[in-house]
Amino acid sequence: MDRTTGKTLGYALRPPSGIYKLVLDVRFTADPLLLVGILDNDLQYNAAVADGVKLQLVDGNTVNLSQ
Repeated sequence: MDRTTGKTLGYALRPPSGIYKLVLDVRFTADPLLLVGILDNDLQYNAAVADGVKLQLVDGNTVNLSQ
């Protein structure tokens, strides 16, 4: 979620790879503007939330974005 607008930027069920990949605007690498939350489907664990997340910039030529 974008902390400045409250807009949801992405959500998904856990893919078979176990890693959810999402391409976001480069501005999220400069400032801690994201709120990230994780929920489970079977109510076994508490929800986890991280506030003030700043993304790591990666080289798009070397990353496999397939799920």
